[in-house]
Amino acid sequence: MSSTGPAPLHPLRLLEVLAQRATEAAVDVTVYLASGRELEGRLLGFEVTPEGPVIALALGRGRDAQTHVAVAHVHAVTVHDAAMLRPRSIDDPIPGRHELRHALAEASAQLAEQGVTLAAPDAILAMDDRARAAVAASLPAIVAALHAVLADALGRAAMAGVTTIRLLVDQQSLVARQDDVLAIHIARAARDRPASWRVAIDAAL
Repeated sequence: MSSTGPAPLHPLRLLEVLAQRATEAAVDVTVYLASGRELEGRLLGFEVTPEGPVIALALGRGRDAQTHVAVAHVHAVTVHDAAMLRPRSIDDPIPGRHELRHALAEASAQLAEQGVTLAAPDAILAMDDRARAAVAASLPAIVAALHAVLADALGRAAMAGVTTIRLLVDQQSLVARQDDVLAIHIARAARDRPASWRVAIDAAL
């Protein structure tokens, strides 16, 4: 691979990234298993289970069969369309404060239904343009990830005692729990954010 191309990724991380792209476009891959078997199909999803990460692939000419593969058994991945590996733009559109206020209010209402409070929305609105853009771009995925965690029995148990979600903007993304607060640091650059906020949140709990 040339020095100007995308950096090599471990199959686990690569499949995480591709699963995020698969929400926007078809991602066709061939995965090579430790057994020597090859599976060619369309990546449908990536999920962290108590037994480890799993991917779902649609197989066959009509993509009408489905198989679920433990990522631990995957030794290599071929991406059929290399464009899927190109980095996204690091720039997010800058939202107006009214637009972001509405999005934060909506997110607060959704989280309140789960018994969780979104901390200091006014402090988020006071951030600089680039920070507000990072929050606006990441907020839907973060809220969806929190809902997915709380919809799962193990996730609810792991989140027990967490009453507050605090969103911050930093140079790198990080999720950390301290007592009853789950702090979610959002990287300013889109390329430095996790492909799956669900995976990042699970790892912090």
